Amino acid sequence: MLLDTSAKTIEGVTQLTDFFSYRFAGESLVHREYVSVAPGSYQYLIHPSERSLSWLSNRVDGHSYRRRIASLGINALGSTQPSLLGSVPGVRSVTLEVPRTCQFDIAVVGMRIKVIDYRRERVYTLPLAREHHENIHEEVRTRRNLPPSIDTPRVLDADDTFPYFVEELCDGRTPSNVVEDWDILREGLRQLTPLHRETRSVWVPTEEAIDQAFEALAASELSNDPVVNHTRTFLDQHTLPNELRRSRIHGDFQTGNLIVQDDRVIILDWESSRIDLVLVDLFDPFKRHSIESDDGGPLADLILRTGAFRAISDDLRTGFGPLAWGDNTYYPALPVVYLLLQLAHDPPESTHSRNPVYELLVDVLADVM
Repeated sequence: MLLDTSAKTIEGVTQLTDFFSYRFAGESLVHREYVSVAPGSYQYLIHPSERSLSWLSNRVDGHSYRRRIASLGINALGSTQPSLLGSVPGVRSVTLEVPRTCQFDIAVVGMRIKVIDYRRERVYTLPLAREHHENIHEEVRTRRNLPPSIDTPRVLDADDTFPYFVEELCDGRTPSNVVEDWDILREGLRQLTPLHRETRSVWVPTEEAIDQAFEALAASELSNDPVVNHTRTFLDQHTLPNELRRSRIHGDFQTGNLIVQDDRVIILDWESSRIDLVLVDLFDPFKRHSIESDDGGPLADLILRTGAFRAISDDLRTGFGPLAWGDNTYYPALPVVYLLLQLAHDPPESTHSRNPVYELLVDVLADVM
């Protein structure tokens, strides 16, 4: 795949070149226009069409005003003059030579690369870097062993050498709000229940899990940190379940990894699947939404059970509590346990480093203590 010289500086383009040379070797090439845009933590290569920009608009939409304004702007441009996106400040226009049989519409670059081809209704997934090759192998193994209750795109092909895998394109709406779209999230969690129950499942004493988290933080830059001390005080003041279930989880269950297609709720992106506590899947959607808030957001609302979160917390305790923590009691402190464990898993490298989980823990404690 030959490129504009300027395109070589765009993250992921070199890897795309290698992939196309491997997967579509010997095929003729065609010129295709793209724009490079990075509205958040991902880099996107978009062929500017109404469908592609509608997808991007839906993808960047969220709880914050910044995300909603960006989403509305992209959507308006897509429905009127898609080709004008390249003239927007911060957006780069590039011409790529791509295989005639894979004139892709969207490439999403994060820890790995997803290539979406609308015409062939295919999604190709490949690693961004060589050290992530095993992640591709592991996801294919996970996907092929999922319980039948889980609605996820079919894996159509996989190559262990490059590596990459191909799945069917499932188009639809991406939910964006944990309150407005709670029914969708609840259905996704219901689909995951057999995975949580049937795989290598063990019960972990809650006190042991918390103690291990505090020990990990004591050995990090957060040793004697006041927020960590406040967390300990808060947990000491609240009743917790005796045990927590550890089993196979999705690992990144949130609105951005769901697609609603007619009456289907489809769960995407299994690269983070691992053996961990089930409550990670239960509270992950609220963390993403809370990070976009100016306060403790939905996680604080779950603790306080305010407004719509009273009904949501009731759904969590009755529908998923017995599986995740052994009974149908709602324990308001569990979101703080979840944040503590997340922070201990990936503590900041220094007290000056920005860490979204740490900052969220600060906001949540400020709201509930």
